[in-house]
Amino acid sequence: MDNTDYENLVSHLEDIMYPTKELAHGRETRDWLLTIAPESTWQLQIAALTHDIERAVPYIEGMTPKKPQRTSNYDEYKQEHAKRSANIVGHILNTFNIKEKDIKLITDIIEKHEIGGYHEVDLVRDADSIRWFDEGYKQYTKAYGIPAAKEKGWWMYKRATQETKDLINSLSFDSEIKDYIKQQESI
Repeated sequence: MDNTDYENLVSHLEDIMYPTKELAHGRETRDWLLTIAPESTWQLQIAALTHDIERAVPYIEGMTPKKPQRTSNYDEYKQEHAKRSANIVGHILNTFNIKEKDIKLITDIIEKHEIGGYHEVDLVRDADSIRWFDEGYKQYTKAYGIPAAKEKGWWMYKRATQETKDLINSLSFDSEIKDYIKQQESI
């Protein structure tokens, strides 16, 4: 994909996510991806930008996927969310002149971004986790309170690679969340 095609694709995807908070979240996740892996391919960058697109898209013409319902099993909920985001992105990418293998790679990364599994997926997952501790915890705490933010923080932290955990520990974020993570690690 040449630079002009990439820029047009990014512009189209950002237009879809605008004006939701997921646009800033996607951009910040992509920025963290490029910080931890400056050599990231365009496919990885698109996956990072759009990994949570289902939260920004109530409806896409020609596609009405079922929005996942929150359940008592948070991991199942997150996996359904990731699958829906992958399906939405795949649907959008199919409207562009993009090779099927590239679409498959992007959607696979998005579908697995919550749990990881191989290097490219782990990079997007880790960029997402870093972004949460850099900025996301503020909105999350405001929306759900500090007890929920502690649990979410622990979930985001424990899924990360050790190198990413070290980077997260170097960030300045809420001391109650940081203390909770230290406590959980010692159990």
